[in-house]
Amino acid sequence: MYCQIALLSPPYSILTYETPNFFPESFWGLGMRVAIPLGNGAVRIGVITALHCEKEGDFLIKKIAWPMENASLLSSSYMEMIEQLAKKQFVSFGRILGNILPSNLKTTKNIRVRRFLANQKPELYKIRELPSLSQELQESLAQDFIQGQAQILELAEDTSLTEKICLLAEAPWNIRANAHKQREILDFLADNGSVTRKVFSQKLHDHSSALNTLIQNKMVAIIALEQEEKLTEDFLPPPMPLFNLNAKQQEIFSLLSPSLDATNTESKTVLLFGVTGSGKTALYLELARKAMLEKKSVLLLAPEVAIALKLRQDAMNRNMPVILYHGYQSPKQKEKVFRECAEQTEPRLIIGTRSALFLPLTNLGLIILDEEHDDSFKQDEGLLYHAKDIAWYRMQKAKGLFLMGSATPDIKTYYASEQKAYQRVEMLERIGTAELPEMQLVDISHVSQTFAPETILALKDCIQKGEQAIIMLNRRGYAPIMYCVECKKIVRCPHCDISLSYHKKREILSCHYCGYLRHVPSPCPFCGSLHSVPLGEGTERIEEQITEIFQNSSTFPPAVLRLDKDSTRREGKMEEILNAFAKQEAQILVGTQMLSKGHHFPNVTLVIIADADLGINFPDYKAHERTFQLITQAAGRAGRGEKKGKVIIQTRDKDNSFWKHILSGNYLTFYEEEILARQKRLYPPFIKLALIRCSYPKDNKNAPQIWEEFTRTLRKKASELGIRATGSIPAPITMLQGRLRFQCFIKASNWNVIRSLYASTLPKQNILQNNDIRLHFDLDPVNML
Repeated sequence: MYCQIALLSPPYSILTYETPNFFPESFWGLGMRVAIPLGNGAVRIGVITALHCEKEGDFLIKKIAWPMENASLLSSSYMEMIEQLAKKQFVSFGRILGNILPSNLKTTKNIRVRRFLANQKPELYKIRELPSLSQELQESLAQDFIQGQAQILELAEDTSLTEKICLLAEAPWNIRANAHKQREILDFLADNGSVTRKVFSQKLHDHSSALNTLIQNKMVAIIALEQEEKLTEDFLPPPMPLFNLNAKQQEIFSLLSPSLDATNTESKTVLLFGVTGSGKTALYLELARKAMLEKKSVLLLAPEVAIALKLRQDAMNRNMPVILYHGYQSPKQKEKVFRECAEQTEPRLIIGTRSALFLPLTNLGLIILDEEHDDSFKQDEGLLYHAKDIAWYRMQKAKGLFLMGSATPDIKTYYASEQKAYQRVEMLERIGTAELPEMQLVDISHVSQTFAPETILALKDCIQKGEQAIIMLNRRGYAPIMYCVECKKIVRCPHCDISLSYHKKREILSCHYCGYLRHVPSPCPFCGSLHSVPLGEGTERIEEQITEIFQNSSTFPPAVLRLDKDSTRREGKMEEILNAFAKQEAQILVGTQMLSKGHHFPNVTLVIIADADLGINFPDYKAHERTFQLITQAAGRAGRGEKKGKVIIQTRDKDNSFWKHILSGNYLTFYEEEILARQKRLYPPFIKLALIRCSYPKDNKNAPQIWEEFTRTLRKKASELGIRATGSIPAPITMLQGRLRFQCFIKASNWNVIRSLYASTLPKQNILQNNDIRLHFDLDPVNML
């Protein structure tokens, strides 16, 4: 029997193979992983996509080397989902599976077949050796494999992948000035966070002696991934207290729970529009409990690992069994969860991030997307997909409930509910006696310092009362610009079209896109001068300024914590900071958007948005929407307890009509104005938008002509089809990591027209034959930069 097999590694082709005759035809199934021989003796893993295929042509067809399981790991419905995604994204079946399957399920390295013999030591056979065994031995081994007397020996854990090197010491570091390799290690870990030993050895292969010195000095440590996860859990803030559903929560629960009944035969999609602090999490968990009682599995997805950990803690506090799944777990742990989901039928509650959507759960009855508006649910690198699309597809097929929750829904999501594409339920009041905070707009256009006088007064008043404050500035580092006083130029990254940010504690200039860094002080790259000054503010500078504000005050200087990407590089540090703030060990928390969602601090009565103008003028049709969501979510941290909250929003453009929506805290008035603007300018949801992004090395001489020819052909075909294509446009960030970046936008009334245009243009161009050119086809893009 001939079958088609999708290769799970480059080139991700679909190849035809013959099944070995010592296995019956009935043994093989769609979705089964198999080991297949390639050229030069290589053996790779593939997945069977079709059976009983016709032989095409008069050429030799190789035989499958060996099955990797006794029964198909992936069900036919799962394979159908992958096929649909492959067609949508114009990528091969194998590339999809190669991106979503845990790494241990895609390799033959160190894999053995173990055969048990009576009164003898088990025999071990390498996968690549099996085709060369005698016919008689292969037949005997196959019979034992079918009967369970021979099995695939599980992959031994590769400690280079399951042990991580993590930073323990905070900058500035106490090391010798000439300890260059130690400094390189510390800088690398500070920029990249914890890394596996394998990644470390690839990047810093000759630094083992320096690493050992740092470990001895307790500045760096090696920990197991499971230990890292336990460390993270130890520092989580306390779970929310248990309480019964209030009247509104109970009303919505009663409305939605019939969709979870075992007898339900219809799919349902619902938007839960609930203000911050309205009790969405409690409703999620009660619905999850109901689904599991009906023998249905549940996926509860969060945009970030930290929020997923907090949701798991809340679920466990209600004595609900939970499985955690996210991309930072060890390969062994991810494989274990994946196999359990595929092979067992008991209902499960999986809490995780977007990658959990691809777990092969049986009898899936409920998927919940918390903070559904968050861009983190869109993967825009590698395999492009949106969690919302996958979740909707799975629930349509499973006849289950797909619930999206947010205090600031995605404009497209809310519009769809207005058009009755699906149902909307609302929770517009906070639980208990808590009220939405008072909003105040403060003009800083004529202020020479970061904080206006009235902002400082409000902060001091908050601290004097023994309450807590959150200050948000969505820009990390000390200053975003280092300005040379002599030549009047800004120090920029040589690989990216972006300025270098100054980080004072580490005394470096860093590119936040490619990781390039220069130590400070260092000569200006343009004139050689050492006379440079930092301009602008980042969270590190805000932290310093707060200390200065209270130095000359009668109030005892409050403890200040900072939560941003720089301060949370060390494992468990983010949870440690949040836990310390929840326990009121500090009165002020400064941070970026990391602190804007999912956190519950009852003693926070003041939130300050230090520079609300950031992001509002980005070259992106969603700039206003993102700014509204970010500020509203951050403001939602104030007044969640018994005390009234206040939010101060600092801006240099006080007359901008945008602020009236923020001040009223009214999503609906913002939505109405924004939807009219999009309709006028023909942006989603009134049109389907796609982005084609091209990048190539800046010194490639042929790539510009190839890309221009591609876009000209695309525009011509678009004109013939009556749809709009922009042609080649430089990306807002024109160079990243030494690669020039261009993009082309397509607008059309439906996705099929856009896919047809792209598909019909590709075969006539040689753009994909140039290995230096990277082309990304992004349907409904969220990142325009």
